[in-house]
Amino acid sequence: KHRTPSQMSPFFRLNNLIIAIIVSAKATVAYECPEYEAIKQPSVSYYRAAELDGGPEHTWYMAATNEPTLPPICTCGVNNITVSDDQLSYSYTNTDICTGLKQPFVISIGGEIDPENPGNMKENAIIHGHQLKNLDPNMVFHIERNNDGAIDVVYTYACLGHGLFSFNVLTRTSDYSTEEIEDRISAIDEMVPGTFKLEKMKITNSTMYADCGL
Repeated sequence: KHRTPSQMSPFFRLNNLIIAIIVSAKATVAYECPEYEAIKQPSVSYYRAAELDGGPEHTWYMAATNEPTLPPICTCGVNNITVSDDQLSYSYTNTDICTGLKQPFVISIGGEIDPENPGNMKENAIIHGHQLKNLDPNMVFHIERNNDGAIDVVYTYACLGHGLFSFNVLTRTSDYSTEEIEDRISAIDEMVPGTFKLEKMKITNSTMYADCGL
């Protein structure tokens, strides 16, 4: 007996939605994965991988993203990042609140760090304790520091293969307005014109995070 879509579990429907999003994304304008040296900004000259570690709570807020595998029903993304003591590897969980799901959508990621260029990372998902092979580039190419020298904003660009890309703005707090986030994205596009895929950006502002209880 076949179940109708309404009878399927929410996670089964979510998985089908992710597949549909990936197929749709492949039909968009073609972009190429840039070399790290071509996009890294002077701001990362003294960047250390340990700075990506979120500290006691390991928390970074995903203020903006166009991650193609993230369903449109999901928002309020939070990355909890841990960097190894030798700064050669890292792992994190991405947690999102999704409309219609009783529990948050959570995925685990693990990756490797280039010791010569710590912003040049490669990663893939961890499923049932096993990391998927063929690690994909995920590059920290620009950062913003506060007056104390600590990082407030991290900009990353991931090349997922099959013509898929993910531009992300990670912030240390959730206190950013939509305008503040959009201004930052526009500034990045001016730094490296025409390089990044910036279509379909999903922004989560301070009000939205508060509505999610974060």
